[in-house]
Amino acid sequence: MSDASLTYDFPPQTRADWEKRLLRELPAGQTPDALRWHPVGEAAPLGPYYTAADTVGLPYLHTLPDTYPYVRGHKTTANHWLTLEPLDADGDGRAAIDEGRTALLAGADGLELRLTDPKAFDFDYLTTAFDLTQTYIGFHLPAATDIRRFGQQLTSALMARNLPPFGRRGHVLLDGPDGLTLPSADALDVLVDLGRPAPDFYTVTVDGAALADAGAAPTVQLALLISQLVEMVIEQTNRGFEPEAVIGELRCTLGLGTGYFHDIALQRGLRLLWANVLPAFTVAPHHASKLKVCARPSRRIVFTPDPDTNLLRLTTAAMAGVIGGCDTLSLPPFDATQPTGATAFGRRQSRNIALLLQHEARLAQAVDPAAGSYYLENLTDTLARDAWEIFQEIEADGGYRSACAAGIITRLITEQRRLQDDAEATGKQVRVGVNKYRM
Repeated sequence: MSDASLTYDFPPQTRADWEKRLLRELPAGQTPDALRWHPVGEAAPLGPYYTAADTVGLPYLHTLPDTYPYVRGHKTTANHWLTLEPLDADGDGRAAIDEGRTALLAGADGLELRLTDPKAFDFDYLTTAFDLTQTYIGFHLPAATDIRRFGQQLTSALMARNLPPFGRRGHVLLDGPDGLTLPSADALDVLVDLGRPAPDFYTVTVDGAALADAGAAPTVQLALLISQLVEMVIEQTNRGFEPEAVIGELRCTLGLGTGYFHDIALQRGLRLLWANVLPAFTVAPHHASKLKVCARPSRRIVFTPDPDTNLLRLTTAAMAGVIGGCDTLSLPPFDATQPTGATAFGRRQSRNIALLLQHEARLAQAVDPAAGSYYLENLTDTLARDAWEIFQEIEADGGYRSACAAGIITRLITEQRRLQDDAEATGKQVRVGVNKYRM
């Protein structure tokens, strides 16, 4: 079949063409407006169809990956991501380290260790088990952690193995006093200093996943992430750090739900807005590409009543994460909410989701596979614009810390959570096995 015949068989369709077709197929008296979707917690409705006309005027439409404003990410030849195994490192953490060794042999690319007691954690055992210049290790630390001591323990363990501290790979996530409050400025000082010698060790994490766990829908999550990032860079710059030094340490976690397309647009919108705010810090545009993104399913989508269904939810979130171009992907065991806790089988099944997407679906081979979709390009723009408005309102209230202290952030997320809870309670938001088709 020639190109000419393809053009003849599939001519471009206008909005009027789609309207006529819908009117023929819809029940009598129903208009295409009935097919509009209003996601819970999101302001803008989504239409039943999109055409090229819906992407006219988008300034980034014809940009390539690894080019400003990086809406398509910073990858160029492949869409590789690291699959991280999340593990609770209780006490000295040796049990978690042993589990991590098994996970790495079974396909994980790195570990995400949640330390319950950093003072008791056995860093020497960790550096004996893994070469930290080759193995990606993320440390999740309680809010009360003595960051300076943590850094000294880690550095001492590396030096004892003749491993250069500047060669370590991974990240640090320091919890705030709650899921919404940023770590103190003093703690951020130490974190920036801790990460500067190691270019592949990101020490300042903005935890959007915690916002999603609290109830933030994608637009609000994006707005609050940008607000937190801006607050940190301004604050640390005012405390004597060069903007480039702070920007080089930044990393975001994103909490993904079951709104597949919104979660793809969330990642693209984050990169777009971050590129838009960086000129205010008078840094070179390429610094916008340094922001690392970790995709993690929100805890709000992993339910107890029907754990097997969680595998499908985690798959949806994982696909959105990798299609959106995440740098790392963290999937909890699908049975983590069961009374008995996560099992080795649950860990393996969740890990295999990422392996299937990489090796069988081959999503690691396609850079920005969402490019060109009228729907996703339009949704990225809509989500980013709506988030920008919220961000500007927070800035007008004095920035993230001020808005948080005034209760504005809590009220914003509480309202979103209420909407979601009400939608689930009434069945407007379907949760299979939870509020519909229960066993």
